Amino acid sequence: MGGSDRIVCRDCGRTIARKNLKKHYVRFHPGVDPHRRMAQERSEEVLQHDRRRNVLVIGTVAAVLVLLIAAWFAVPPLTENILDLLKDDDKEDKRPIFYTSEDGAVINATWWDSGVEGSPTVYLVHDIGGSREQWSDHAKELVERGYNVLAMDLRGHGGSRLNIKDPDIYYDHRTMTEAEFMNISKDFYGAYRWVHGDDLKGRPNTRAGELGGMIGIGKGGLLAFDRAWGMSRTGMNSAVLISPLLNVYGMDVEQAAENWGDIRPIMTSSSEGNGNTLRALRAIEERTPEKGVHVVVGGSASGMELLDSPTVRKAAFRTLEDGFSLVVPI
Repeated sequence: MGGSDRIVCRDCGRTIARKNLKKHYVRFHPGVDPHRRMAQERSEEVLQHDRRRNVLVIGTVAAVLVLLIAAWFAVPPLTENILDLLKDDDKEDKRPIFYTSEDGAVINATWWDSGVEGSPTVYLVHDIGGSREQWSDHAKELVERGYNVLAMDLRGHGGSRLNIKDPDIYYDHRTMTEAEFMNISKDFYGAYRWVHGDDLKGRPNTRAGELGGMIGIGKGGLLAFDRAWGMSRTGMNSAVLISPLLNVYGMDVEQAAENWGDIRPIMTSSSEGNGNTLRALRAIEERTPEKGVHVVVGGSASGMELLDSPTVRKAAFRTLEDGFSLVVPI
């Protein structure tokens, strides 16, 4: 209706003073309740407002849908890539963790879960100067093959700098002593203990099975291998050593290879242009005649670059599979 002082009669169109509304209806529209008529008009106004609002909302939604559909057809590769990323994120169970070594070193790591209870675990060990971040692509490929994966930052690398038992200790691989480097083997064993351990509430950290294998690069991998050879065949079934060396902070690499034995498979790899790793490979080969796989490729690649070779990577995966298929006597 009209303003606050004068209103327009809904039934005859006359403009009247609001205070005379009742007299107007008694005179010109007998039998009609003026207040009910006003309430009815207000209800209709509200209904019309809601209708206009709904039309606006529906129109906006339709416009957005049109734009999305147009974008879908205009840039299909981008849309597909986004969907693939979302799909991968849903599929991949990746989480950062930390644990402590026997001597208190706090080790940061990343755990990829295969999603299959009882599946084996592959432990990835970077070289001196590296970090766990370099393993991302290899870890995903291993998970696709049905394995759990744990990649660690060795002490003095990445996020592994502190010691829970001694707050004055700060690990830095650039200043670590030979003895501190040798303790890296404890970081590797700590990873195994975390996988098969419980959290503070007594719940298992993972659903992994007993079986384990390792892929290690350079000196870091060999320091881990120094602990791996002494683990049981159910705890560590196979070892892959990329770019091994004979001189590793006082570690007897040849003896460690001999101690590994001739039941569990082991693989080493070197490029033809890297004389130091070739010598180590030949020395290890002499001590692992039964289950040893030794892969030499052309060029001068080493470390992670060597593992990126399809030939080397294929042999590494085969070595892991052979180890996990071993029949271990009770």
